[in-house]
Amino acid sequence: TMQGFFADPIYGGNRNKVAWKMIGFPGLPAVYADKIDAYRDKRYVAEPQSIADFS
Repeated sequence: TMQGFFADPIYGGNRNKVAWKMIGFPGLPAVYADKIDAYRDKRYVAEPQSIADFS
């Protein structure tokens, strides 16, 4: 159940990325790699991006 809740929506769970929005997870890490150092220990607010957003 937890895997489906936190998984990428492309796998059938986490509809509309609600779990990611709830915990503040921005989605695919590779998309934000250039911001990791600048936002370390700071809140980074962004609309979550899933695999389907790049397909």
